[in-house]
Amino acid sequence: MREKNMLKLKMEREVEKKYDVPLEFDDEGFLYALRDCVVAAGYEIDKPEVLSRRFTYYDTPSLSLYHADGTLRRVEGFDPARHKGKFRYDLKVGPLHDRIEGNYWTNELQDVNSLFREERQGLGISGDVEEVAVATMLNYQGDIRKGSLVAEYTLDYVAVLGAGSFKELELELKEGNERDLQDLGGIVQAHFDLNELTEQKYSRILRVLGKA
Repeated sequence: MREKNMLKLKMEREVEKKYDVPLEFDDEGFLYALRDCVVAAGYEIDKPEVLSRRFTYYDTPSLSLYHADGTLRRVEGFDPARHKGKFRYDLKVGPLHDRIEGNYWTNELQDVNSLFREERQGLGISGDVEEVAVATMLNYQGDIRKGSLVAEYTLDYVAVLGAGSFKELELELKEGNERDLQDLGGIVQAHFDLNELTEQKYSRILRVLGKA
């Protein structure tokens, strides 16, 4: 039954803007400044929810998924009373500007090599995957709204096990059009003088580990 679910996985397009946030920026101070910035521009913003997650990344020994612009990971730390399960397995494919994703929720640990098998074969990746990186992430997450736009903002502090860390700000489109998200991103980027990112977190994590 599990494999049948995987073969019918619905992959959806992910639309987001991402920015590198210098590590020296204080989280609380950055979030207050973000609120002031977007409110001054006529947006409404939620108070952020603080979340803690553990991410395990999988790939083949030759990093075939990485070279195919793919990410396969297990995310844990969810409250099953509020979410679809304790664990979420994610598959993301494509460059950041044109990325699709699908996920599988469960209350039990899964054999990762049985998950997304058909999707991985579609990428030309037939070999088994193994754990290649582990990271903990502290997420500050909420929504920003204006007119028909609803964008989820997330300030991520990523600590790579056995290596270094980095921060990112993500703005992901939930409702509305991409132009409105670009406008919001431009306001935030200019206010903080942030560098826009064009790579996935997995790429940054591998680089921190010296594997890419």
